[in-house]
Amino acid sequence: MHFIIWDWSLKAEDYGNELIRAALTFGEDNDAKDEDEDERLICKKDLLKMLKRHGKSIRKMKKRISFLHEKIMSTSNIAEEDNGEDADARCDVAEDGEGADEQSEEGVEKADLIGGVSVKEEEMAKGIDLNCAADFGANNDMSAVALVIPCVSFQPPSAAMKVDLLKLYNSVTYYGVPYRVVSNINGQILGTSECYGFGPGKKVDNLAILFAVCMMMYFEQHLFGHVKRIAFNPLYATHVLYDSRMIKLFVPIVHENHWWCYVVKCDTKQFFVLDSLGHFRKDRKRIDNDVAHNLAMLFGMLMNCNDKSMPKFEVQHEMTPIQPNLYDCGVIVLKMMEIWDGSKKFDGNSMPAFTNEQLQLIRHDYICQWVLDVDNIERQKVVDHFELMMTS
Repeated sequence: MHFIIWDWSLKAEDYGNELIRAALTFGEDNDAKDEDEDERLICKKDLLKMLKRHGKSIRKMKKRISFLHEKIMSTSNIAEEDNGEDADARCDVAEDGEGADEQSEEGVEKADLIGGVSVKEEEMAKGIDLNCAADFGANNDMSAVALVIPCVSFQPPSAAMKVDLLKLYNSVTYYGVPYRVVSNINGQILGTSECYGFGPGKKVDNLAILFAVCMMMYFEQHLFGHVKRIAFNPLYATHVLYDSRMIKLFVPIVHENHWWCYVVKCDTKQFFVLDSLGHFRKDRKRIDNDVAHNLAMLFGMLMNCNDKSMPKFEVQHEMTPIQPNLYDCGVIVLKMMEIWDGSKKFDGNSMPAFTNEQLQLIRHDYICQWVLDVDNIERQKVVDHFELMMTS
């Protein structure tokens, strides 16, 4: 006969038996609670270590930002010595970095954790805001923000690159080459389709002319710190207003597949027409008069002239040498915008009498200059893609 025992109990010594405790799962709740507390302690310690490590990284980043901030300000000639010292003081970066590390680590240990990130670390993560007046000094002078900061290139100069220049020119001007960007300087793009017009005997298109005139102004700014030869573009119209006594305004134009150029001497208000095919082509008188009238109206609006003081441009046809072929008008216009100043310094002419060989060399030099310029962020890709580096 079998009996079922509904009531049972353990002796005191049975509680110490591991087999019985395991079978009856005694103490699991208590052990789990202890393990949770241990894990929370471990997580908090790990989090503190993580915050210390991140704090060091943030301080290094802030130190780097402070260095770049000073470099940018000095490059653009708008930072003064006091502002630089204030920026360093605001960054709280010690010269050797050790003092700041010790102070921040102590702050992390004492900081209250809010959502896993300390208040001190949140403040550190803000860094330097270049658009904030507090980071430029207490005088609230925000004029520095409006200036264009020059690009600081980290590429080696083109002279240090042993590039096969003839191969470069032939590679990017070859008919049928797949399109790719070969030059990206200051946001201005030059692709192989635009380069094709610089091939031997080809005609330069309007996009290539726009890129070229932008590069002329960009390079002049780089070399001399100012732009006095302004090619007609809405982006640079304000220069006519502020520097009108110092500049020449160039207006390249294409009509019936031919390029020529208008020039306004802003100081004397003289209007010139430069054309490498002469000035007796069909409809030219009407076009010249219309352009002169419209440019006079533009000058009047920019200078806020009334009807009585509105400038009036008299069309003056500048006699320049005739181009030696039927396709180099665009290249000659580029040289006009680059070197023409009205003086008769080329054997009695204001422009050289270019030969076919010289114009071809100019095409070659333009392409190589733009592709190999130190500010072209596509330069190394182009050199690698077309395998332009010479082995010896």
